[in-house]
Amino acid sequence: MLPFTDQKPTRRAPVVTPLLLAVNILVFLWQYRYGLGRSIKVVGLVPADLHPLNYIGLEHVFISMFTHVGVWHLMGNMLFLWIFGDNVEDEIGRIKFLGFYLFCGVVACAAYAMCNPFSATPLVGASGAISGVLGAYLLLHPTSRFFRIPAWFWLLLWIGLQIFAFANENPGHKGVAHGAHVGGFITGAILALCHRLRKRPVAPRTGV
Repeated sequence: MLPFTDQKPTRRAPVVTPLLLAVNILVFLWQYRYGLGRSIKVVGLVPADLHPLNYIGLEHVFISMFTHVGVWHLMGNMLFLWIFGDNVEDEIGRIKFLGFYLFCGVVACAAYAMCNPFSATPLVGASGAISGVLGAYLLLHPTSRFFRIPAWFWLLLWIGLQIFAFANENPGHKGVAHGAHVGGFITGAILALCHRLRKRPVAPRTGV
């Protein structure tokens, strides 16, 4: 089910996507040296500890986006970022893509915190931000193919599974943050839609 590459060439070499890959890998190397379990407790986003009015714990929103619970968690996220990130970056521009990526990650964290406001389970991982990249790719390149199957099929299947899992989660569960995935995906899709609408040429007015 997992696509490993797409058939959509980019017009220019990506810069932000490999930079994000490198930062995630470097942070994971720090985690490994520091201790995975201990690092997650230190930098993970804990909804129960958030106090937005006093800005307590908000720094973890950004730090948690670049931390992972293990090698497979990291590799899965980086694979999706590598496959889809370069095309979205190429479409919307490098600087905008960086802001887009971070914004989707913030919204994903907020979605998780709102769905689990009293949870003491730390949220870590780039999957919320990368879900935004997937949502944008669906809007920007729906007919691009993976294994001769259009991208819209894979991405709608993926988000459908996330929504199903989120709808059937038990309160206080410990595991995959499906709510963050859904929030990031929807945010990315909305931002990509806005981008397409801005780029749409305006028909010239004709005089009577």
